[in-house]
Amino acid sequence: TTTATRDTISTTNTTTTTTTPTSQTYDRLYSIYAPDARDGGTYYELCSDPTTPQGKAFQWILQDLPASTNDNDHTEAGASNPTLVQRYVLAVLYFSTLGELPEEGDADGGSPANPWTAMGSLAFLGTAPQHAHECTWKEHKRGAAYGVKCCTPVSAISSTISTLAATVGGGGSGVGTNSCTTNAVREVTELFLPELQMRGTLPEEIGFLTALTVLDLQMNFLGGGLPQSLGLLTNLHYLGLGSNKFTGTVPDTMESLTKLDTLYLHHNKMNGGDYLSTSICNLKEREDRHLYRLWADCIRDDDPIQCDCCDVCCDGPDCAPTATRPTATSTTTDDTHGGVVNHP
Repeated sequence: TTTATRDTISTTNTTTTTTTPTSQTYDRLYSIYAPDARDGGTYYELCSDPTTPQGKAFQWILQDLPASTNDNDHTEAGASNPTLVQRYVLAVLYFSTLGELPEEGDADGGSPANPWTAMGSLAFLGTAPQHAHECTWKEHKRGAAYGVKCCTPVSAISSTISTLAATVGGGGSGVGTNSCTTNAVREVTELFLPELQMRGTLPEEIGFLTALTVLDLQMNFLGGGLPQSLGLLTNLHYLGLGSNKFTGTVPDTMESLTKLDTLYLHHNKMNGGDYLSTSICNLKEREDRHLYRLWADCIRDDDPIQCDCCDVCCDGPDCAPTATRPTATSTTTDDTHGGVVNHP
């Protein structure tokens, strides 16, 4: 396996510099990180280390080259692939959540089964077929499409409309509600990954999927702190992080998620304190507010989160609307009348 370092992906002599597809790919992925995060070679070290999620993802990207340019998979080779960054980010997410584990786990029980197979094969990393576009990494189960959902290029929609108009002899125009922001790129707009028994952490790179409108990671075993980069996902409408093992606090950067209408934070191991009241709650004070559903652990006995604007407060899996929070002497399980309700 080639170690991806700055020295091995470009060749320099006294008179010329040779740029290879590998070096172009490396430079493009390197460029997505902020300069202050790149100083000191931090990203090079991560990508050069085959034990890190970034290193594993980069090595997979190299092995994925040259990707097929077949119209059926909509991929292009190397650095010219317009979705190279999102492909890399999804690979980092895969490796950050133990996606490389054996499907059945270790025979001696020392290692859990691969969480990415809980709902069938999501085909992450395009294992079948090889080089498959990341927008095909999904599986339909329980009436839902688990995995990746992408927008449809405006050009493709226009072509379809024109074809239909010519076929039926009518007119028509318009763009689908899940259309791309450009005419050429199929951007990832939704990640639906609940109940997969996912472990590990949510990587900072998730913030590079800037077209995301839905991120659902509920009912897994994800831990660690929430990445600051969540604040970059300014197109998010739905963020489901409930029923995991996240720790720490909510990043202040999430106050920039002005399109957010649903945020589930409950049933985690996050610190108590008033950080929601001083950050996320500000979203409800805006004139153009969208946030109308906010759940957090604000009635747990041990170090509750202070949240004046939460719609539902929880203590572990037991949740209640804030207007009818359970008291020490009276609780109810009638969700019709606002008693203790099940988490989503």
